[in-house]
Amino acid sequence: MLRNLVGGLFDEPDWTEETPALFPDAALSDLLPWRSYDPERRLYHFAHGAGFLFEAGPLIGASEVAGNLHGTLLAQMPAGVCLQVLNWSSPGISGALDAWQDSRRNVSALIDEMAEARAAHMMGRRFGVAATARCIPHERRVFLAGWMEGEIGLAQQGKLTAFRTALKGCFLDAGGLRDVPPEGFLDILSGLLHSAGWGDRAPGSDGYSPEVALNYQLPGSTLTVHADAVGLNGSPAMAATAMAITAYPKEWDFGMGALLGGQPERIAERPAGPVLTAFTARAIDQETSTGMMARGRVKLEHAGSTQFGRFIADFQGKKAEFDRLAPMLEAGNEKLFETLYTVVAYARGGPVEAALAAQDMARIYRRAGLRFSRDRYLQLPLFLASLPFGCSAAHLADFRRLMRMRLLKGEAVAGLAPLHGEWRGNARGPGMLLVGRQGQTFQWDNFVSSGNYNTAVIGKSGAGKSVFMQEMVTGIYASGGRVLVIDDGYSFQTTCEILGGAHIAFDGARDIRLNPFSVLNAASMSTDEYKSDAVELLTRVIATMAELSDVQDTRVREVEESLIAEAVMAIWDEKGPEGEVTDIRDRLARAIDREPRLKDVVGKLNRFARGGLYGRYFEGRANLSVDTPFTVVELSDIKSQRGLESVILQMVIFLGSELMFKTPRSLRVAIMIDEAWDLLKGDGTARFIEGIVRRARKYTGALITGTQSIDDYTANPASKVCLENSDFTVFLAQRPETVDRLGVPDAVKEKLKSLVSVPGEFSELAIKAPEGFAFGRLVLDPFSLAVFSSKGATVERLRHYREAEGMDVVTALRTMVARGEAL
Repeated sequence: MLRNLVGGLFDEPDWTEETPALFPDAALSDLLPWRSYDPERRLYHFAHGAGFLFEAGPLIGASEVAGNLHGTLLAQMPAGVCLQVLNWSSPGISGALDAWQDSRRNVSALIDEMAEARAAHMMGRRFGVAATARCIPHERRVFLAGWMEGEIGLAQQGKLTAFRTALKGCFLDAGGLRDVPPEGFLDILSGLLHSAGWGDRAPGSDGYSPEVALNYQLPGSTLTVHADAVGLNGSPAMAATAMAITAYPKEWDFGMGALLGGQPERIAERPAGPVLTAFTARAIDQETSTGMMARGRVKLEHAGSTQFGRFIADFQGKKAEFDRLAPMLEAGNEKLFETLYTVVAYARGGPVEAALAAQDMARIYRRAGLRFSRDRYLQLPLFLASLPFGCSAAHLADFRRLMRMRLLKGEAVAGLAPLHGEWRGNARGPGMLLVGRQGQTFQWDNFVSSGNYNTAVIGKSGAGKSVFMQEMVTGIYASGGRVLVIDDGYSFQTTCEILGGAHIAFDGARDIRLNPFSVLNAASMSTDEYKSDAVELLTRVIATMAELSDVQDTRVREVEESLIAEAVMAIWDEKGPEGEVTDIRDRLARAIDREPRLKDVVGKLNRFARGGLYGRYFEGRANLSVDTPFTVVELSDIKSQRGLESVILQMVIFLGSELMFKTPRSLRVAIMIDEAWDLLKGDGTARFIEGIVRRARKYTGALITGTQSIDDYTANPASKVCLENSDFTVFLAQRPETVDRLGVPDAVKEKLKSLVSVPGEFSELAIKAPEGFAFGRLVLDPFSLAVFSSKGATVERLRHYREAEGMDVVTALRTMVARGEAL
């Protein structure tokens, strides 16, 4: 009461310990410069001028864009014009998630639940996570704004248009530039201001009204200003700390900008939340630039002639730069720019969390040689200057007095432009949902390829290979495709049962028949293409039965295979699908007098004919079907039966290729072999696989193989064929000595060695495609991890809930996740 009374005597407001009140909407709107949009000229008008706004695709690594941009700054950017480059790791990932979810809706209740759980998991991480090894998904967005200040007449408008056109030309080979419409502009601003409800709305859903000033079309946007941060009013509660770069490294390469999102090899050094980087450059006219340079040289020379010169850091370096730059400015071969480079670090929570997030960013930038100032009590002006069109000439003058503005030459402006990002994937919809090592959400689809769709997956024990492969084939199935898994060890049994697929094992529990003639499509055997493929593959199967791969003389083997092929065609013409291996054996036996070398072939085929050791599998009509959309065939039970395992493997793969043939080409079909290398033996299997991969490409089919080491792919001819005929190779964490044996550049080897798996968080991976390498992370939600778990305790717990408590599979899995039982 006394405080209030004293305050009243001096006409002061009541004293309070509470946080200062939020700016009401109207007060914040009055601070924002944007006013209107001219659709005819595609220009935004704001308090200090008018300009254009482009969106660009983030650049990956080094690029010719920097050189093109430098040339445009020199030749086409008029004095007084401002260029602002914005790099925003936006939490607006709902568009990508929606496309991914839409591609797998209504397959089953379980698939719907998996998609919902994954999307919710990603959405929950986008504003930041507490984990030490952070993985914060975002959508990297890059914008370029150019503007003139004051009243813009026809002459100025023409110059701005010429600069705009030249700027677009810089990016023609990098995906081009797109105009940002007012609806998109308002959505960008709502995200930057973390407006209440923004994360729950579709972009542009609030609409845009040309009758209302733009700064009044940002509902729910409020700020709380603190000494070290600004508080934001959206949900969840967030704050942001803005910093200005005041020291640059002596040497800089444009490609180094890719490290400013966190060095991929240092998994603990990542932003704590979304980050906005803003780089504003205002061109200085030639006369002013040369005058500034002349005065600077005089001051430097004077200092050098006195004792003060020894107190100037890198005096000789500065003098050499002045001597080199001055004639370039006079000749018009370079320009000077007033610049402001700011970084705004967002974080869940309040000012304390934002300040910690800023420290994380300062650490990342410091590794690249960039240093920030400590900007207490400058948060509001720095934050506003970081928004599109937010940094006017007057602001730059103020920041000059505050020692935040820096003079840079055009080459440095182009080199420092924050245009970088990560690979954004090759698909939108079907495909695997992944996250870049810096956080870019993307999708990778092995069925998007100009070559084949085959994929080899390599990951050491504990790297997450099996889970990756389960996620991959589940995604193919969930998006309407067909999957045939050939397993060796029952690792896919639980997933198959949960998904409602068909699990087939050669364990003696059922009578399985695989007569190759009866699996052929009788109607299609009249077409040359189908008949040629079918006869070739069946010949390979019969040759494997006869162990022709053991024949060292290639000419002898080719003669025997040609006789087998003739027999296959003859038996088909005679008996059609009723033909059997026994018929092949008998026909070849009758030809022994003419071709004595067939005696050994016939002897080997006896095992697979009626009455032979394995004859029961190949007599009568085939009864093994892989038509169920998700089918797993377990072969571990026949590994001890010499000679049979390779034949069964080939027949199952042949059934998969038949599935590819009879399935519409609009549907994807995948045959996956995980850790079945003991079965891929011999040259015969290798040549069989060669025929399969040729056939798969024609019918939108993929052969997906997985192993723990690259050495397994060179262990036998068949596995080598799998690797050599895979357009994609996915590397998960590898042993260093394994990576050293790869024929890739040293820089790539170092990146491959840095791949890690963080249990419960993510598994890092590298995708080798014909175009190069892409790096990312597989981030799974607890529900999906429960689906893919092969741990005994998890499987038994799921069985208990389903059988003892009568739960359906979705409810049982939800219960396990909620109780922390899905490990």
